[in-house]
Amino acid sequence: MAIRFGPRLGQGRNEKQQRRCAKRAQKYFIACNRSRGKAMSLRNVARPLSSYQEVMDGEIIVDLDPAVCHVMPQQRNERDAAADELFYARLKEEGQNQPGFVRPDSDRPGHFIVIFGHRRRDGAEYNGTKFRAVVRKVDEDTAWKMQWSENVDRENLSPLDIGRAIQDREAKLGSLTAVAKDTGRSLNWLSKYKRFAEAFDAGGPVKTLIQSHATTDVATVSEIFSLQSEGEAGYTAAEQLVVELQQDPTLRLRDRTREMKGEVKETGQAPKPRVKEPKSAPAEPNDAGQVKQSPAGKETVNGLLMQVYMELIEKKSGTVRKALNSIGDDGREKIERALKKQYNKGHTTTDHDYSSVVVANLLDGNFGQDGAGLFNMVAFMEGKIGAPDGFVLNDILAKAKTSPAQ
Repeated sequence: MAIRFGPRLGQGRNEKQQRRCAKRAQKYFIACNRSRGKAMSLRNVARPLSSYQEVMDGEIIVDLDPAVCHVMPQQRNERDAAADELFYARLKEEGQNQPGFVRPDSDRPGHFIVIFGHRRRDGAEYNGTKFRAVVRKVDEDTAWKMQWSENVDRENLSPLDIGRAIQDREAKLGSLTAVAKDTGRSLNWLSKYKRFAEAFDAGGPVKTLIQSHATTDVATVSEIFSLQSEGEAGYTAAEQLVVELQQDPTLRLRDRTREMKGEVKETGQAPKPRVKEPKSAPAEPNDAGQVKQSPAGKETVNGLLMQVYMELIEKKSGTVRKALNSIGDDGREKIERALKKQYNKGHTTTDHDYSSVVVANLLDGNFGQDGAGLFNMVAFMEGKIGAPDGFVLNDILAKAKTSPAQ
């Protein structure tokens, strides 16, 4: 709550007003000190990753047999097999540049448990080489916090993995409040991710949507899970939602879920299926040679990207943020969904892509009708235009990369 201060004490105020002002000031400074103390305590709980991964005095890097380096229960469960194989190949060619961290296994002398570097350990086993690691004597709780700092605080885990880690920690500590103290996260934040894991465990339509990577947004999954839990009508509506999304990948899931939930509560029945509108014809140029943009809800992805490009390059209207404001939330979501399939196929971009595919598409006056062309065009915008601004466009691409479609 913001506190307003008037003139300084003693300036144009009677005694009663001065006392009231002084009391407000006292409350304000007490609140500031409490907030500062809370922030300090959280920093002590959640140490930065760099402080964990620094080699301390007296520690040395050793070459270990991967067979004696065992994996502790990981907070990360989702792995990309294709990406792992590429990593193993690069590890074999370049060697292990950064050591992992292990702790002695108290139950098996001469054996170790990996804290950091699970993929490096697996790569060493795959390639038949030694695993380079620092041996650090830490207990299980400290090792868990180190993993949490690496994965969750750096946003390297999927929502499901975060939810699983919270569930496991709650089972060990006995309450979500204890987990909050242990991690420095709020109860509300922990509850949201825990509910994501519970939604997955419940099965049904919501699990189908999570597994297909149709959405990994925690709030959206919670809304769908709530719909699915509204009796038989709600479950049927959630199944219908899956079908509608398959028919229209640009469907705004959260809005449609809320709409369905409202109808279920009002009528007690599943809503009627929504019929997808036919695609509109391409827009015709006006007298000035410019293409008139249709609303984002009816615009194609290529048209949306072209509109952003025109704002940035042709009109020189400023930052990526301003350009993306021209297509609105619907437009940004359509772009994100279109990208997911391409990231899932493993498309990458290089300077060669920029000079060939991108330039060719620009000369043709579009962003590529095929998926790969579309991908390269947006990657061009990310690398050459989005990076200096570093706002919405990069966020869209980051979401698409971490939540690829199947």
